[in-house]
Amino acid sequence: MSRIGVGIIGLSAGAGWAARSHLPALRALGDRFAITAVAGSSPERSRAAASDYAIPFAADSADALAAHADVDLVVVAVKVPEHRRLVEAALAAGKAVLCEWPLAVDAAEADRLARAAADARIKTFVGLQARGTAAVQRLAQLIADGAIGDILASNISAAVGVPWAGVTDSSRTYLNRTASGATMLTIPFGHCLDAMTLVLGDYARSSAELVTRRTETLVKDEGVMIPTDVADQIMVAGRLASGAAASLHYRGGLSAAGNFRWEINGTKGDILVTGGDGHLQYGLVEIALAKTGKALAPLALPADPLPPHARAIAAQYRAIHAALAGAPSTVPDFAHAAALHHKLGAIAAKGTAS
Repeated sequence: MSRIGVGIIGLSAGAGWAARSHLPALRALGDRFAITAVAGSSPERSRAAASDYAIPFAADSADALAAHADVDLVVVAVKVPEHRRLVEAALAAGKAVLCEWPLAVDAAEADRLARAAADARIKTFVGLQARGTAAVQRLAQLIADGAIGDILASNISAAVGVPWAGVTDSSRTYLNRTASGATMLTIPFGHCLDAMTLVLGDYARSSAELVTRRTETLVKDEGVMIPTDVADQIMVAGRLASGAAASLHYRGGLSAAGNFRWEINGTKGDILVTGGDGHLQYGLVEIALAKTGKALAPLALPADPLPPHARAIAAQYRAIHAALAGAPSTVPDFAHAAALHHKLGAIAAKGTAS
């Protein structure tokens, strides 16, 4: 396949996640992709985005975008509760789909989408970008090459701020409701768990604790308090299939000691990953390695001129282009996403059991 026509649902004029990430990633890959259509939350918003970004077709609806002849790949980059309806429109039109993570509000809904895609034999992709960052790819290679020997233990500690630190704004209040499917468990923790299992393998057995310490959140722009039922402390510990001990602790509220720390201990040395943002999927981390008895030394990662939020997404689009051209896909699909939803559901069930 030569140049792939992309229709983006959720690209807003002037701001938003898709504008910060998908847009620069796709423009950097202009020899492989062309943004041919856009759909917003209303026809007026679609036209505004099309005008701002010089996109040929402003769709009045997701169905119209999916049906457009110049769209080969539908990108769904909106709030999680809207994913199912928009993904189903793309599948009904027979188009390949890239949907942002989380795929769905829960495992049952993710299963439904995965079955629909499989039945229609449509290629699907999910935006689990953490595994595509340069840092996580380098980690996976180091572990596979035996850089620190057999893995003994892995410990991840991360902190994230708004909206899980007791303060939010009116556009993000849905992130404080478990029923929305967009929580600290599903978003930053889910991305990190997916990356950890890519690097080190999955848990063979584990225990979990989910705690909600902040039961109310201030909506700053409205000056009101709202109830919240999402966990702002998530702890999982156990043994990986390799036999290594592994723990993850995510907490709401930024840390003066640093917002991301991942230590991997092996029989021949240690790896330390640190960063200022608990969202590993953004790739804003540094790696250092020490052989046994030696001091930690930083490892260089490839230079990338793209904005930080676009880098892993650009890597994902490169892999999508190859997959749509017939190569084996290296991008997580809907079946992978459904399996991760089930893992998170099991963690939630363990962590909240009395």
